Amino acid sequence: MRADGGGARHLRLSYSYPSPEDIREGADRLAGVLREALPLAYRYWDVLSGTCTPSA
Repeated sequence: MRADGGGARHLRLSYSYPSPEDIREGADRLAGVLREALPLAYRYWDVLSGTCTPSA
């Protein structure tokens, strides 16, 4: 996401061009994806240490 290779754990969202309705729809869609993906990610991701453990 950045020229120096950093920002891999960040997400940039555009919110100045889309209409308020499009922003709400996009936020709702993103929330749905995150609701499905985060439980799986947290099985393998140690939030406190920032490490990922492969599945056994």
